[in-house]
Amino acid sequence: MSVWIPANNDFIMDQEFPHPAWGMERMKKYSQGQFDRLENLAKINPQSVWNEISSEWAGNWPEGGDVNHKFLIIPEVIKFLNPQANDRILDLACGEGTLSRIIRETTDMVQGIDFSHMIDYAISREEKEPLGINYSKLSAYDVAKTFAKGSFNKIVCNMALMDMDDQIGRAHV
Repeated sequence: MSVWIPANNDFIMDQEFPHPAWGMERMKKYSQGQFDRLENLAKINPQSVWNEISSEWAGNWPEGGDVNHKFLIIPEVIKFLNPQANDRILDLACGEGTLSRIIRETTDMVQGIDFSHMIDYAISREEKEPLGINYSKLSAYDVAKTFAKGSFNKIVCNMALMDMDDQIGRAHV
């Protein structure tokens, strides 16, 4: 298997390894010393961690995200999602809205939701550079209670399922 990596160094950013947003590393860094034993993990949850790192995460990436998102992840998500003009797409756990904005280039209706402070960056950007995207601060667990069944014909959740437990699979939208 071969993987394409951009040869243009202008697109490659220095990245800390392991990246502070990666699962366990993120939890260790932002647990303020509480993560010395596995049983203490219950004191930390994905929402509290994302709230804590939102300004660091959202404020440090160029348009389209880091090199991995911009050139590897997002193009594959878009290819798989295949957004069409008449689609009604829910971007579940949309973060700061990068994927929502890309989807909106070809789709008439995009709704982005996120439960963390990351959504504040998406809302702020939409106010400054409006594309007609609806953003809501909402947990994925509340989607079925908030939107009528059939509100969306496609749902995308990019790089966020690892922060949700199995109950999310029971939601019907």
